[in-house]
Amino acid sequence: MLPNTKRFYLLDNLKFFLVILVIFGHILRPFIADNDFIKAMYLMIYAFHMPLFALISGMFAKTEITYKEIRKYAETLLIPFLCFQFLYELFNFLMTGELSNFSINFQAYWILWFLLSLFCWKIMFTIYNTFNRTFAIILVFLLPLLFGFSEFDGNFLSISKTFVFFPFFFIGHFITSDMISKLKFRNHILVYSALLFGIFLVFLQFSEINHKWLLGNYSYFELGYSDWSAILIRTAFYIVSFSLCFYMLGLMSKSKTIVTRFGENTIYVFLWHGFIVKILAQTGIMVIIQDYNLLLFVVVTAIISTVSAFLLATNFVKEKTNNYIFRPISRLLLRKTD
Repeated sequence: MLPNTKRFYLLDNLKFFLVILVIFGHILRPFIADNDFIKAMYLMIYAFHMPLFALISGMFAKTEITYKEIRKYAETLLIPFLCFQFLYELFNFLMTGELSNFSINFQAYWILWFLLSLFCWKIMFTIYNTFNRTFAIILVFLLPLLFGFSEFDGNFLSISKTFVFFPFFFIGHFITSDMISKLKFRNHILVYSALLFGIFLVFLQFSEINHKWLLGNYSYFELGYSDWSAILIRTAFYIVSFSLCFYMLGLMSKSKTIVTRFGENTIYVFLWHGFIVKILAQTGIMVIIQDYNLLLFVVVTAIISTVSAFLLATNFVKEKTNNYIFRPISRLLLRKTD
């Protein structure tokens, strides 16, 4: 667990890098069936970016929570979730003239699952923390491995994702700044970059890998498995994801950089970028670019992702979102009781 007394610049730098990858991955998604290189990039990103967000979040998990803290979690996670669930549903209705399956089936709208799961993880951690440490760790990994056999709709309130990604959050709590400081991958960046490239080549070679394994919201049956080999596959993905998470922790700069202050506002990038992705999809401009030239498509996607992240992480967006959306709704739904 990290102390709350001082900002750990490495995490702000890392969060900003990760949120760029979130946008990048969402722009890539419609094209993964058409090009193996794009599919490999997508698999590489999804192998660690959300697991690492969960891991970072777990670093600040509290072993005990009070009513005041639960209320704070509701204000910082559930209120944004409800607000943007409505905004994205409204946008979808204006574009299509009908409600999406997300709301009809009581599912978190697309990217918003993380907020709902994060709220649950904070509560779940305090429960798991009452158990014997060894037993808790076994249970944290065993439940998602077994949950895959369930035919229950895992998309309902993001239950499946909550269980599948919880191990990253749980393990994150026990990571300290000293542990991160000992990850000196930057001292051997060429060696570890070669290993990273090697993993990418594996994804490229086996591009037929079902990307849904990395999303965490599909049962083994939906993934085409009905026997215990599915557990081995999910375990293998856990190993790859944890390895990449620790690699990124050891690679990122620990100093205050030009992106550090933007890394403090990644929640606003996460919430708003979906509209940019949807508008791009509506215009069809990325399809034209991808058909014209793959390299140009990758470069343009990287530029759009980076510029969008910088713009949406500004204090202007933060203040307007808080003042005109979150605070009014919070006052309406969470009236203070003294």
